[in-house]
Amino acid sequence: GINAEYGSDADHRDRSFSSKLDTLTSTLSRKKRHQKDQIDELEREKEEALRPLTSGIMETGMDESGDYKRQVSNESLKDPQVQALSQQLKEWINDVLTDDHIVVKNLCEDLSDGQVLSALIEKLAGAKIEHKEVAQSIASQKAKLTEVLNQINYHLQVADDGIKWNVDNIHNKYLVSVLHLLVALARHYGIPRRLPSFVKIQVLQITKATQQTETI
Repeated sequence: GINAEYGSDADHRDRSFSSKLDTLTSTLSRKKRHQKDQIDELEREKEEALRPLTSGIMETGMDESGDYKRQVSNESLKDPQVQALSQQLKEWINDVLTDDHIVVKNLCEDLSDGQVLSALIEKLAGAKIEHKEVAQSIASQKAKLTEVLNQINYHLQVADDGIKWNVDNIHNKYLVSVLHLLVALARHYGIPRRLPSFVKIQVLQITKATQQTETI
C-alpha cells in the first residue's frame, strides 16, 4: 500500500512538472512568435521606406542646356550606399520639420514643387519665402522653386560653378541634383548623423549613349 501511495504522489508530481513545462514552453513560443512578428514588422517598414528607391523607375532630369536627358542606372538606385544616403537625408528633413507636421516619404517627389524645401530653409536659416500658397501649375511651381533655390544658394554662399542643382532638375525629380542639394544643406547646417562618404551614382546620358559616374 505504501508503494502504491508513493507511486501516486510521484505520478502527480510528474504530471504537475509536465504541465508547468508545457506552460513554459508555450510562453516561450509565444514570446518568440511576438519577437518574430516585431522583426517582420520592422522589415516591412524598412522595405516600405526604401520602396520608392527600388521600384525600378529611373529618375530623369535635363542638363542646363536641355540637350540631353540623364537617367540614374537601376544599379545605382539599388546601391546600399545610395539608399542609406537618401534615407539619412529623409530622416533629417523629417526631424527638422517635425513641428510643421511635414513628413517626407520620397525625396524626389516631395521636394519637386519647392514646398518642403521652402519650409526647410525657413527653419534652418530663418529665411522668409514670399510664395506661401501651394503652387498648382508647373509655371507657378517653378516660380516658387526658383525663389526657394535662390534663398538656399544665398545662405549656402556657394559659387556659381559649385552649384550642382537647378530648377529644372529639382522639378523633374532628378535624384543626383536632389542629393547634391540636400548634402550641401546638411553639411552647412550640421546634420546630427553620419552620412555615407564617397557615394557614387552611375548616370546614363541618353542622346550620347555613354555612361558617367557622379560622386556625391
